[in-house]
Amino acid sequence: MIGGCCGTTPTEIAAIARAVEEERQPTVPFAAAERELVVAAHERPEETELARRLHAGEWVTCVELDPPKGGSYESMLAVTRTLNGSGAVGFVDINDNPMARARANALMAAIAIERSCAIETIPHVTPRDTSVMGLQSQLLAAHAEGVRNVLAVTGDPPHVGDYPGSRGVYEVDSIGLSQVVSRLNAGEDFNGKAIDAPTSFFLGVAVNPSADDLETELDRFHQKVEAGARFAMTQALFDLAYLDRFEQLLGGWPIPILVGIFMVRTHQLAVRLHNEVPGIVVPEDVQNRLRDAGPRAAEVGLELARELYAEAREKAGGVYVIPPFKQPEAALELLGS
Repeated sequence: MIGGCCGTTPTEIAAIARAVEEERQPTVPFAAAERELVVAAHERPEETELARRLHAGEWVTCVELDPPKGGSYESMLAVTRTLNGSGAVGFVDINDNPMARARANALMAAIAIERSCAIETIPHVTPRDTSVMGLQSQLLAAHAEGVRNVLAVTGDPPHVGDYPGSRGVYEVDSIGLSQVVSRLNAGEDFNGKAIDAPTSFFLGVAVNPSADDLETELDRFHQKVEAGARFAMTQALFDLAYLDRFEQLLGGWPIPILVGIFMVRTHQLAVRLHNEVPGIVVPEDVQNRLRDAGPRAAEVGLELARELYAEAREKAGGVYVIPPFKQPEAALELLGS
């Protein structure tokens, strides 16, 4: 809200409004100085189970969960126990306010799951909703509680969710967030000030092999790797030809990859994903298979997921499964088969 005291004219208030609006534009205002980090030697941190499996070339299976849209974790914890107890799911990754709709914080949800369910988590962290100082505060607290895997993502844009008037915070983008995590691992904050003890996060990043602007996506992926990324999770893919093309352009994956598999049960959802969800491409032949299936669309959707899963085993380090909305246990139809 902008106002003025006596003597302030409408012209001056309009000028202030323009200046404030310019300041709110999503930018990357922090420019960390290029320098070698010198920190005290510390005992080598123990690898996370995710890091160990990826480095050993063991197949990784993960299911994506949405945190609760309410003040209780009970339902989320019950689902996680079911997934973990199946023996088919090695990890759960946790969305951070997916589709720009407010839910419980992903890092806090990860803490609750790891305390109660004996399974490693991969919480998503986005700079959309929090300042750099706030991000560092959340990361340090999560690390103190035992969370070690994190996925740095841009986050779904505010205009697609419940707060379309919000521009988001975005003091850094996902590349800058990766730098934040790497600096904490090196024993200092984003401004170069020493912290009491370095963190040992296993940092993951997002990559979209089906992006419209491949040149930009390739450049950003290289920057994320340079910023310290240790593994990557793709956007949901419905055709792994996109993965092959991206790998060719890269000249080989520099870090392990988890392929995203979205379990689609209706033709309508496939069309909506293709047209309304940023970054997702559902090829026409996939849409047609679901359309032609009619009442068997859910069955055909599972067939499609199984085909992608089998192909991914030859091309990636693992998969993460995005189950049908409010049906996370349905992931076991794919992973448990």
